[in-house]
Amino acid sequence: MFVDIEDFKGALAIENLLTPYKKGRLSPDKKTRLPKEKITPQVCMEVLRSTNYARNIKDMLQCIAELPPAEQVQFKEVILACFDNREQPTAIVELGESFVKKYGWTDEFTEVQQLREGRGLCSSSHLARRLVSSNEFWGHRDLGEYEKLICLNTERLQFDDIKNLPKIIDVSRCAKVQFSYMDLHGFEQMKFAQDADVSFRVTELPQNIDVSQCDNVVFEYTDTSHLKHLKFKENASVCFDVMGSLPKDRKKYRLPDDLDVSNCAKVEFNSYDLSAFNNLKFKDGAEVSFLNSTALPDDLDVANCSKVNFRGCVLKHFNEIHFNNAEFVSFAYVKSYPQVLDVSNCKNVYFAENVSDDMFKNSKKFIFKNRQQMNSFNFKTPENWSGQIVFADEQHDLNLALVAAKVKDGR
Repeated sequence: MFVDIEDFKGALAIENLLTPYKKGRLSPDKKTRLPKEKITPQVCMEVLRSTNYARNIKDMLQCIAELPPAEQVQFKEVILACFDNREQPTAIVELGESFVKKYGWTDEFTEVQQLREGRGLCSSSHLARRLVSSNEFWGHRDLGEYEKLICLNTERLQFDDIKNLPKIIDVSRCAKVQFSYMDLHGFEQMKFAQDADVSFRVTELPQNIDVSQCDNVVFEYTDTSHLKHLKFKENASVCFDVMGSLPKDRKKYRLPDDLDVSNCAKVEFNSYDLSAFNNLKFKDGAEVSFLNSTALPDDLDVANCSKVNFRGCVLKHFNEIHFNNAEFVSFAYVKSYPQVLDVSNCKNVYFAENVSDDMFKNSKKFIFKNRQQMNSFNFKTPENWSGQIVFADEQHDLNLALVAAKVKDGR
């Protein structure tokens, strides 16, 4: 008998439900416990409709095992339902087998066991074939027999090299979900928990995917170009990563044409070609990384970002880059600097340690708040560089002096 999980409840809620049958209810004065009650098939069905958490299922079966044999036989459907489209650990399988051997339910139990092992057909053929499991790791399996996968793990789920994953997956209870080395094309429905962390490293994504309620979203070695109107949660962290791939292979990992990350608190483009983008906007105070990315847009504006990483980037095509109130900016291993770079309003800047003529070839001016700030940033230039270093405080003092002189001269 197949029993679907229709009203999921946490492990503690089911523990409370089973307490009268495991330990007995508390007395009115809450000082002692009353005698244990006999569990009923109705209570067991409520458990099965609420969870597949191993400890809860084991406790329920042990409550049944404490009943007289004449009453245990009334729980045949309950016991078989524990294994119908549900994966169970060895201890629970062995407990189920003890009932089967005792009451001669071998044929029925074998049928649902075959289903659990992926070899048989659903024993409730009028229902959709569903697999309900508390597994954390799913690796190197073929789940083509199932139409729906219901995952009860609430902490972490990892799907690795799965063949024929069901078209409908319910991972809406899990805080962290990862898909690796598999094809997700053709999915009809994929639910994620609110505030979840999700990661994709797949050959193909569904045509539509909703990550709008997720806190953290990672697309690693994954082409997202076909995703239209991809939306992210306010203050989400988003990462597009092809770090480590060969330059000739990076063209196949493209981004959506209408990509909008303007409401994200943290955005990372690792080793991406950004030549197709214009008007890429970022949230005020956002943390942004362009680690080893190429062809950064000419109109790139990071002035109001709190942290910016240009590590390994080519910046010579920019006329000017400036920051209004940045906490940290990294120019580690940059290939070149912009014509004008103003870091006078930055609290901390990491400049490339090894300088070269090519790095400064197009650079005309660097602006710092004062000499002390420049020295604290450990800024270096090639010996033959002929550009200009400007100190904003000194320029400000000079401007005030010029104004005062004009006032004094009556001009």
